[in-house]
Amino acid sequence: MDAGPAILASLIAESQPDVRDEAAVVVVRWLSGLQSAAEVGLFGGIAGYAAGTQAALDWYPPIRQIASQLLDSLTTAETAEFWRTQPLAWRDYDLPSGPAGLILAAASAGNLAVPIRAIRHLVSLCAADNLEGLRVNTHRTHELIGWNYGRINTGLAHGVGAIVAALRSALNYKIAQLPDDATNVEDSEIRLALRRACNWLVAESFEDDRGLLTWVPAGREGEEPPRAPASRQGWCYGTPGLAWTLWDAGLALGDQSLQAFAAEAMCRFCAIFEEDFYIDREGIDDALGICHGAAGMLAIADAFVLHAELDQAEVLRHRLHAYLIDHLKDVRELAGSNPSLLTGAGGILSVLMTLEGGRRDWLQQIALR
Repeated sequence: MDAGPAILASLIAESQPDVRDEAAVVVVRWLSGLQSAAEVGLFGGIAGYAAGTQAALDWYPPIRQIASQLLDSLTTAETAEFWRTQPLAWRDYDLPSGPAGLILAAASAGNLAVPIRAIRHLVSLCAADNLEGLRVNTHRTHELIGWNYGRINTGLAHGVGAIVAALRSALNYKIAQLPDDATNVEDSEIRLALRRACNWLVAESFEDDRGLLTWVPAGREGEEPPRAPASRQGWCYGTPGLAWTLWDAGLALGDQSLQAFAAEAMCRFCAIFEEDFYIDREGIDDALGICHGAAGMLAIADAFVLHAELDQAEVLRHRLHAYLIDHLKDVRELAGSNPSLLTGAGGILSVLMTLEGGRRDWLQQIALR
C-alpha cells in the first residue's frame, strides 16, 4: 500500500477536527501493512509509509517515533548495491518503486532526509546525451512490461519523466556533502543531468494528427513518429505529465524556452481535450485515478493554473473537477477495494480536497506542487 489512506485521512482530519479519532483509526490500520513492505519504493514500499506518516504528524503525535524512524530509513536503506546500472529494471530508477520516488518522498516530508546516494545514482544514469544509461534490459518475456525491453521509457512514472522530476526536486536540497564519500554530488552535476534528460524528451516529442505535442511510451530510436492520436494522455504517460515536468524543470534551470515549449504542449492538450477520447473506459481506477485518469489530469491542470498561470488550464481544471464530482458514486465503489494514492480512491479524493484548500505538500509525491 502507498500513502493514500494516510494522506486522505490527514486532509480530512485537518479540515474536520471533530473526526480526528476516526482518521487516527485509518492511519493505524494503514500502518499495519508496514510489516509486509519488502521494498523501499514510494508506491508499495517503505518510502510511501515514511511520506504518509509525515503527513499525519501535525494532527496525530502518537506516530512521531515511527515517523522519525521511517524518515531515517530513506537514507539508511539506499546503498550502492541496492540499485543497479546494468541490467537496468524500472525499480533501479523509476518513481513508483525506485530512487526517483525516494527523492520525491523525502521532498514531501520537508527535505529532512537527503537521499544523496539516490541522487548520485540518477545523475550517473544520465552520463550520456543519448541517455543510454536508462535503457531497460530486464523482463524481456514479462506479459505486461516486456514491451519496454531494450528501450528507454519516456513516461513520468517509469521513464525519463521520473528522472526529470526527481532531479528537479533534488535541486531544492541544501545537500550536506559527506566527508570523503564517493556519492557526493554537486549542484552543477545535477543540473547537467537534468539538462540532458530535458533535451532528450524535447527531441522525442512530435505532433500527432490532432495537433497535439506528445510522446510515445518509449524512445523512437530515430523512427518516424506515429501520427494516429493516442488516447493514453495522463499523469503517467503522454502530454499532461511530461508537459508539467518539463515546465517545472525549466523553472529550476532558468530556461524560459523550455517552459514555453511545455506550456504550448499543455495548451494544445487543453484545447483538444475530449472526455470520451482521453478518459479510459476500461476500469474505474484507469478512468478516475491519478496514474491514468481524470484525477491525475486534474492535479496537473491545477498545477499549471497556480504556478504557470496558464489560462487554458483553468477551463480544463473546471471540466475535470465537474467530471469527478459527477462520478463520486464510482469513487465510493473503488474505495472498497483500492484506497491507494496512485490508482485508487485515496488519490482521487485527496486531489478533490486539495482543490478545496487542503494541504499541498503531499503533491510532491506525484511530482507536482
